[in-house]
Amino acid sequence: MMGAKMNSISLKELCHNFNALVKKSQNAGLAPFFARAGSILQSEGSRAFENQSSPFGNKWKAHSPATTRAKLSQKKLGARILQDTGTLAMSITKKTHAKGVSVGTNLEYAAIHQFGGKAGRNHKVTIPARPFLPINKAGELPKQTATRLQNALIKHLGLEKW
Repeated sequence: MMGAKMNSISLKELCHNFNALVKKSQNAGLAPFFARAGSILQSEGSRAFENQSSPFGNKWKAHSPATTRAKLSQKKLGARILQDTGTLAMSITKKTHAKGVSVGTNLEYAAIHQFGGKAGRNHKVTIPARPFLPINKAGELPKQTATRLQNALIKHLGLEKW
């Protein structure tokens, strides 16, 4: 097409850009990205408590009748699920490492709420899973969380300018 401006890039220029990107990602270090990723994952956990649903969007099971009776006797009927004192919600922390980030809680009772299971004296009480961390047993993340992490990495590497 004579006179039409082609929207193209030479293979040589493309290779140069790719090499520059690889060099930039190696030299930039990923610590700032890991810190941002930790904040994203931590906020997903906090949002679960606000929404009373898993980061995957599944509503948490309501209190059992026995728990409702106990809350009524303690004048806590309006208390949100898993939030009598707020300790569990506030315990979600992040730790940035040289090669990644860890997000979780050190509370002993957190796992039973995340995954569900038997608890109490002689394990007679079944606690339903009420996941609050944005990862499931299969090691999967919610798609919206993965997208946020990808966007943070793209921004860290400067790809939005590329």
